[in-house]
Amino acid sequence: MKNIFKTVALSSMASALLLITSCGSGHHGWSISGVIEGASDSTLYIEEPSGPAWIIIDSVKANQDGQFTYTALEPLHGANQAIYRLRLNDKAVYFPIEGADALSLTAANTDMDVNHKLAGSPAAQGFNTVDSLISDAITRVGAKAAINDNQLITQLGDVILNDTTCIVSYYTIKKPVEGTPIFTFDEPRKIGLAGAAATRYATLRPNDVRGQELAAMHFNAKKRLRGVDDNQAVAAQVAGRPVVEYVRTDDNGKEQNLDAVLDRGGVTVLSLTRYDHPLSAANTVALGEIYQKYEPKGLEIYQISFEPNEGHWRQTASTLPWITVYNRPTDAIDILVAYNADPINGNPISFVFDRNGELIARIDDPANLQKVIEGLY
Repeated sequence: MKNIFKTVALSSMASALLLITSCGSGHHGWSISGVIEGASDSTLYIEEPSGPAWIIIDSVKANQDGQFTYTALEPLHGANQAIYRLRLNDKAVYFPIEGADALSLTAANTDMDVNHKLAGSPAAQGFNTVDSLISDAITRVGAKAAINDNQLITQLGDVILNDTTCIVSYYTIKKPVEGTPIFTFDEPRKIGLAGAAATRYATLRPNDVRGQELAAMHFNAKKRLRGVDDNQAVAAQVAGRPVVEYVRTDDNGKEQNLDAVLDRGGVTVLSLTRYDHPLSAANTVALGEIYQKYEPKGLEIYQISFEPNEGHWRQTASTLPWITVYNRPTDAIDILVAYNADPINGNPISFVFDRNGELIARIDDPANLQKVIEGLY
């Protein structure tokens, strides 16, 4: 996967794009200004990504106090977003732009890439938070260990799950530490976060290529985790209960153990869904019908929602009579791997277990659920 933050040598063609004057009359676009300590009379380069490389699009000279102001010719039009960087020698600060944003930057020339303050927009503040968290982790555990540092991944996960700009999530997932991406997608939690970011893009910016890139990364990472190739059918093997321990908290704050439910001796439906999915309502109706009819006879429903919005899950779950738990985007997705299911990107799906806790049916269409359950009573 291409890394847009990879530093490469600048080509002569890129150098030819250099504009010595960057704040002349007629400039009315986005801007970035501030002070870089130790950058007296230095030339700062404004660069944009071109595939895996970065090319110079303009420059600005700092004064003797390290102060600078750069204004682009025009704002970004519409709802477009972009990532640029400001480079001094071999160090750079990455910043997001939308419309006519006016950003501010303070840093020192010696460590501006890892120690700076960027402000002026929610996205800029998000970039600054991500950079600060990574810098703190490097100081705490070292660059090599930071990539898989649990505290850092949890903190970055919170950034992604609370991001409303989309571009902050993209920046977070693509951000490397000394050339190595943090999100190498070698563990379920990181894969889940990529899925959450892709879902946010699909909701807020459905035509953005960054969201499409994240969706592809998420899909391919899940395939690798499952060991499923392009020609292999994605269908769970109905042969006994998959071995996976699964305990999550329900909407009342009580821990619900899936194995304990299956061992109670009743027919059980494991429902994997997202309440924000278009087919969720039909799925809920089908589950409601069988629950009303067979719950007095011992039927259990253990429903897991994988949507990115926990507040929406809580609101919906509070209205349902069966067990409802939430799998956060930062939680492991072992259960999806074990059952070879994908309710994050696909349709709701149910698995039916008999009174011995053995998996006997996979239900892709909720309309077929009633018939399968009837056969067990």
